Amino acid sequence: MELYAIYFASLAFFNAAIAHYRQQQRKPDASSEETVALPPGIAGKQEAKKFKLTYFGVYICVMAADWLQGPYMYTLYKDEKLLPEKVVAALFTTGFVAAGICASFVGSLADRHGRRAACLTFCIAYSVSCLSVLSNDLTILFAGRALGGLSTTLLYSVFEPWMIAEYHARELHESM
Repeated sequence: MELYAIYFASLAFFNAAIAHYRQQQRKPDASSEETVALPPGIAGKQEAKKFKLTYFGVYICVMAADWLQGPYMYTLYKDEKLLPEKVVAALFTTGFVAAGICASFVGSLADRHGRRAACLTFCIAYSVSCLSVLSNDLTILFAGRALGGLSTTLLYSVFEPWMIAEYHARELHESM
């Protein structure tokens, strides 16, 4: 468990450094008393760049959550929870089947209820999926894998369309 603590401390430090850097970027410069209006083309490009950086920051976080968790699930189920190989296989199968089933309707639900709501649903479902591994109850573990399948489908089908729709809604495409 010591290795996990080192990873956690490293990531916490890295996130704190990024938060500090971003906070410093937002502070107004005390030496400039007047603000200079930028030409529309430059202002639009800066707004587009700011949007891209914000989006990719969030996108990297959600992708990293999925990528970092993935390799440890087998070891967690097999070695820490001491589950038989067939149960571990059934847990993984549950996640894959849930992802396949959810893929048939997630896109239309995102179109109907909004892509932002679908992205927030990903965050909630993925969090509950990750918390489910704290339990030793097989029912909760299977429910967690089903939520993991839903989350994976949402992750790979709603974040990019939301970014594109928001980019066009803000009319940032005109600045390029």
